[in-house]
This record gives sequence, structure tokens and C-alpha cells, in this order.
Amino acid sequence: MKGAVIDASVAVKWFIPEIHSQTAVKLLAGKKPLYAPDLIYAEVGNTLWKKWKRGELKPVEVLAVLDDFKRFPLISIPCASLSEASWAIAEKTGITFYDALYAALAFLENCSVITADQKLRRSLEDNPFGIQVIWIEDI
Repeated sequence: MKGAVIDASVAVKWFIPEIHSQTAVKLLAGKKPLYAPDLIYAEVGNTLWKKWKRGELKPVEVLAVLDDFKRFPLISIPCASLSEASWAIAEKTGITFYDALYAALAFLENCSVITADQKLRRSLEDNPFGIQVIWIEDI
């Protein structure tokens, strides 16, 4: 594998101890590049916001994670450069445009998407684009 596209469900696990966190952290020790559309920063921020709203995180903790996340070894690709490929994938598969951004990046970089999101995994399992989706525990 040339590298891997990481979705927000995996990236959050780098900071918040939850199921599959240990496996997610192992990705950081690898030598292969990790990619994500720049949407990942908004999605991670939104996940942290939800955890704050539920009382699981304090504002200072959210800000610390957001600051740390900017320094992680992630090759961030602008969504604008993925929009046409994302639309083609969303149109053919029925997945959301947001999720199609991750799939399009994997397609264009010829690598897999690693996810801890069962819905994304199921929606891409048999896609016509040949995009490989790897469940977090299967890496």
C-alpha cells in the first residue's frame, strides 16, 4: 500500500481514548503517508463539539486537541481539488458528498480508506470504483 486515507472517525481516536484507539495510534508509527481531505479538521472539530455538548470534554481539552491535531503527520488535500471525483463517487454510490471526499482521495492516490465508521465501511464495500475500505481493527 502506497499510503492510506484516514477519516475523522480514526483521527479522533488519536486523542480521545475509546474503542479502537490503540489501533488508530499504531497508524502514526508507520512509515506510509497518511492522507485526508482538509474537511477532516472540521469533522474532528465537530466530533469534539458533540463530546463537549454531552459533557465528555472541557473547552480547554477541545482546544488542546484542535491545536495538537494541526501538528500531526497528515497530508491534507484541499476539498476543492477533489470535488469532481467526489461528485462522481457520490452519484454512483449514493454516499454523502462528505464521505465521497475521502473515497475520491483514496481513488486518486491509489490507496485505501481506513475508517472506524461502520456506515462508511458498508457504503463503500462493493463500490464500482474499486476503492478499498479497511476497518480500523483489520489493519
